[in-house]
Amino acid sequence: MGQLATRKRYASERACFRPSTAQIPVKIYRSNAKSYSTNDSAGLAIRKAALAVHDGGKIVIAGHVLDDDRSGPTTVVGLNLYLANVLDFGQAYTEREHRTWLEAAGCIEVQRLVTGRFDGGGAMIATKARR
Repeated sequence: MGQLATRKRYASERACFRPSTAQIPVKIYRSNAKSYSTNDSAGLAIRKAALAVHDGGKIVIAGHVLDDDRSGPTTVVGLNLYLANVLDFGQAYTEREHRTWLEAAGCIEVQRLVTGRFDGGGAMIATKARR
C-alpha cells in the first residue's frame, strides 16, 4: 500500500497517500469520491485502482449504484438529484457505467451487490483478469 505522509497545515493534521509500485490482492474504492467527479475522471480512477490490484485480485466499489434505468434505489435517485442541483459535475452512476469502467480496466466477473440497506448502499465487485 502507499506510504502515509503526515504534515501540519493550519494547526490540523492532514494525511495523504503516495503511490506505491506494490500490488495488492483487494482494492476497496468508496463510491462517494467517484460521485463528485466527472464521468471521465470516475473511469480513470477505476482504471488506476485496477493497476494496484494483482491479476486475479478483487476490486470492490462500495457505495451508491443506480439501476440502469436510473429509477432506483430511491435514496440513490435522491442523491443524484442533490448532486445535479448543487454541483457543476458529479452524479450517481449506473450499474452499466460501473460495468463498462471495470471491463475497460481489465476486470471480469463483474457483479452488483444489492444490500437492501435503507440508504441504497451496495457494491460492484469484479476480478482483475489474469494476463
